[in-house]
Amino acid sequence: MTTEEHNNTNNKDKHFKGQHPQEEVEVFCRKHWIVLAGPTFLYGVFIVAFVLFLVLMKKVTFIDDESFVYQGLFIVALALATYYVNRYFVRLYNFFLNVVIVTNFRIVDLNKSLILHDTKEVIDIAKIQNVNKLQDGLFRNLLSYGQLVITLSSSSAIKNFYYIPNPNFHFRVINRKKREYVFQKMVERRQTYQGIEPVFPVQDANPYAERMMAE
Repeated sequence: MTTEEHNNTNNKDKHFKGQHPQEEVEVFCRKHWIVLAGPTFLYGVFIVAFVLFLVLMKKVTFIDDESFVYQGLFIVALALATYYVNRYFVRLYNFFLNVVIVTNFRIVDLNKSLILHDTKEVIDIAKIQNVNKLQDGLFRNLLSYGQLVITLSSSSAIKNFYYIPNPNFHFRVINRKKREYVFQKMVERRQTYQGIEPVFPVQDANPYAERMMAE
């Protein structure tokens, strides 16, 4: 992308609310599906138990189908089933709402729920001092998920991203955007020193970045 094309780009609110006009989404992800494995298993167990309960209730001879006890037990079981089913699908819906977005300017952590939560946390690429990837354990390596730990340069604050799928890929993307930002600022300083307006946008990794940084 040329400088003119970059300056004419208008991505405002294109992919998510609050996106800047010249901000481009590099990658986004949700938490690994392993966070749904436990609730899904319990949901299956509950459905099986509920069906068995209804079948066994029919075979109990000392409880009449039209008795108050039978109707009361059925209403309680139906209420519990409705609550648990709705709770599971609300959790499933929230899973798709919680997204981590990496752009060329920042990292956006969208933490939303169906009703109660709607928060957004932003980390500027310029404020990132260090990025660490934690992927210890058998299941984390077999299923390819882990944790990203981002340390901010302006303070001792640390941001943790848990259950990140394919953490190696996201680790490389964040580090690449950080290097591109450092290289872009170096170019802008050189252009300012030479009396040139700093309008050079770095969109892709530059093969001469490390050579210029070493000079």
